[in-house]
Amino acid sequence: MSAAAGAAGLATPAHAALAFCNQSSYLLEAASARETPDGWQVRGWVRLDPGACATAIDEPLDATVYYAFARTRPAHGASRRLTSGGRLLCVGSGDFEFVSANGCAQRGLQQVEFARIETDSKTDWTATFTESGEYDLPRARVAGAQRLLRSLGYNKVIIDGVSGGRTTRAIMAFQAENGLPQTGTIDAALFSALEAAAKQHQRRAGFHFCNETDLLVWAAIGYQQAEEWRSSGWLRVPAATCVPALTRALDRPVYYAYAEAVTDGGAVAQRDGAAMIWGGDQAFCTKPTRFFIDGRSNCAARGYEQALFQRVEVSGAEAHIFTLR
Repeated sequence: MSAAAGAAGLATPAHAALAFCNQSSYLLEAASARETPDGWQVRGWVRLDPGACATAIDEPLDATVYYAFARTRPAHGASRRLTSGGRLLCVGSGDFEFVSANGCAQRGLQQVEFARIETDSKTDWTATFTESGEYDLPRARVAGAQRLLRSLGYNKVIIDGVSGGRTTRAIMAFQAENGLPQTGTIDAALFSALEAAAKQHQRRAGFHFCNETDLLVWAAIGYQQAEEWRSSGWLRVPAATCVPALTRALDRPVYYAYAEAVTDGGAVAQRDGAAMIWGGDQAFCTKPTRFFIDGRSNCAARGYEQALFQRVEVSGAEAHIFTLR
């Protein structure tokens, strides 16, 4: 997914000093950051439906440079980022605000790449998250509904950002099947219902990591799609929690998994003198931060690290649970 963070003079929420706008077809959550004398001030999450804007910082901007990070919400499965940049900072799993972002793993936090926002010394600014479809806000709202509808099995819907008869009929069918008023309208209430339904749907398909240890685990998955190998991680899997790595019905006989349990200090945990690593002999590319990498060869030459993943046969099932114990 090609995406970037940019700035534009779009309409912002009233009195917002820094606003985020979602010009993509994905449900997003975003975080903001700025450098202060005491360290990096990082805060999140701002929830953004497709085609919507929301306030990130509600006071006049007093710096010329800010940073932003945006990723897809869990309804889309394993999160993907919609920003690219070189500033590595920590983010929390729930709503958070903290100063200083050093030692992410030691604090049970995830390290991600924030994109730079230059405000031209203005006290109000809007950062816009986009994808390769280059939708405007109204078309992003339509495309977002279409994407969620398709994920729920309404396959006649095309993700193009154009509201037509097929899209409206699919919305009304979804509303009828879920006991909602059949308005055919794309609004916040529809996105809330689609998001809830998508999360429920995920539990019946896909590849899930379930952590039965009492430690935090970071996990990654490798798989083949068409003729391309891919690897994706790191998924934060707290103790006694299940987290989806893929949410669509599995269509390959074999997938690959890798996971590490970590101590409160961020080091790989030990059990009976051995590292608590779930791995194997199949090499895939990884990186220290959240990643989604095409190809599994020449990792070092492409600037990536490498880990040995475990082969997982799913026997033709549409869903599989990889238990970490």
